[in-house]
Amino acid sequence: LEPSTYRTDARLMEMSFGRWEGFTFAELQAREATSLAERDRDRWGFVVPGGESYALLQARIGEWYETIARDTVVSAHGGVCRVLMAHLRLVEPGAISGGDIGQGCVYVFSSDGMSRHE
Repeated sequence: LEPSTYRTDARLMEMSFGRWEGFTFAELQAREATSLAERDRDRWGFVVPGGESYALLQARIGEWYETIARDTVVSAHGGVCRVLMAHLRLVEPGAISGGDIGQGCVYVFSSDGMSRHE
């Protein structure tokens, strides 16, 4: 697309993983066992050291969502999709980190709920 035909919005950026950025899960298990255990107790509210939580991400996504006045197409990462599902009350916040988010899928959100197209 021509850049003049679309816009970007920083509020739709993926969740910041702070000091965890770039590490594999196995590396984090070796380096951040205490923080990972804390995260397991509260995946929604846990703030990644130097990063953000799903709850903080929801604040960004919710602010963006309130500006939507017409049908809109968004390209974003899985965390954004997960949080939008919670924001729209399609899933419970505590369940969002464990659900299946398809890569390369199209999710359609409407007043009837959500549908996934692969």
